[in-house]
Amino acid sequence: MEKVFKINTMKFSNNHKKLTAFLFLISFGMMNAQENITYEQALEKAFQQNGTLKNSKLISEYQEKLKASYLDIPQTEVSAQIGQMNGVETDNSFSISQRFSFPTVYAKRKQMLDAEWNASVINQNLTKAQLTKEVSDVFYRILTLQEKKKVIEYISKLYSSFAEKASLRLKKGETNILEESTAEIQNEQAKTQLNMLENDLNIAKLQLQLLLQSEEKFQPISDKPIMNINLQVSEEMVQQHPELQYLNQQIKINEAEAQLEKSKLLPDLLIGYTNQSMKNLNNSRFNAVQVGVGIPLFTKGQRALAKAAKAKVTISENQYQRKEI
Repeated sequence: MEKVFKINTMKFSNNHKKLTAFLFLISFGMMNAQENITYEQALEKAFQQNGTLKNSKLISEYQEKLKASYLDIPQTEVSAQIGQMNGVETDNSFSISQRFSFPTVYAKRKQMLDAEWNASVINQNLTKAQLTKEVSDVFYRILTLQEKKKVIEYISKLYSSFAEKASLRLKKGETNILEESTAEIQNEQAKTQLNMLENDLNIAKLQLQLLLQSEEKFQPISDKPIMNINLQVSEEMVQQHPELQYLNQQIKINEAEAQLEKSKLLPDLLIGYTNQSMKNLNNSRFNAVQVGVGIPLFTKGQRALAKAAKAKVTISENQYQRKEI
């Protein structure tokens, strides 16, 4: 009985080892499994999952909601008084007042916020264009490296076969050690190139995985691994480039900001209403309407802000001209 038990234990141990090896091979295959993906699918996945593009969309939504903040009116002031204001009798009064900026200020602030929102939309398009370029570069680089790998693998097989034949001829005395050494060196060089190429290929695939913001590994495929590039660039195409459009929009933002800072030199407006009693005269209540203007007497600081904003316009124009060239 003891021998039978030992034999069964050995069988169980062998089966366990086979099962472990089988599961390891399956898991290794799953870890290295790569999903085939076309260029169009890669772009679609990048547009859906890339964090940078998502962030630009959120900024655009934020700027759109911020547009409604142009009508920023100060808090309404409400006050009350009670006491001997007009004589020995106790009187009371209530007043309400509201201060406004000059209407031009609100109009200029609205223009600036609209310009900032337009810039965020253009920046979203620019981010999308940059992402498209990066995905295209990496995608077709992988296809190119894969084709190079096929060529080097073929060359490596030739060198390996040549090295084997040279070694066999050396044993038969049909050649010298120099031919065998040359064949071995060429074979090793081909293997080194293949290893370097494999490393570059893995890095490129990781870059694609990062751009797609995915935990899955992808294998680019294409029936026509050739990019169609139109080398004819017109002036209109240059002006429509998202980066130039964004820089041009920055000029508009700075111009709107300069106009806004300048408009803040205009006077503020004040309107108020007061209702009070005068018991020394009679039991009636008296009303009064107040209208006022806030005259900016000390404008040095605000004028400096307006000049600084105007300087920003010049800076943005220079940036646009440099990029356009």
